[in-house]
Amino acid sequence: MSRWEELTLYKSRQKEVARNIEVEILEEEVDASRVIDIYRFDPLLRVEIIEFYESLNKVDKIVFAMKIQGYTVQEIADHLGVSRRRVRQRLERIKKRMEDYI
Repeated sequence: MSRWEELTLYKSRQKEVARNIEVEILEEEVDASRVIDIYRFDPLLRVEIIEFYESLNKVDKIVFAMKIQGYTVQEIADHLGVSRRRVRQRLERIKKRMEDYI
């Protein structure tokens, strides 16, 4: 392996570690109970929403929770360090999964 390849691999590993740390920090900032609390008036829907929320991956949970809490696509993108387009793609995927799930 050349020095350039080693350096590239090292940098990609650093980015991955930093991204995992950011996701863990963001998970702590997002209040999932607030998401679930919105559906407190319909017990059956609340159970389905809880199950759906638990089925999401870490990043999708963050995106879903922030959107429910009223954050804009730009604010979510800034928190995650991704583009608005990527956030919109995730929201579309979450919406489709939710329609299929509920």
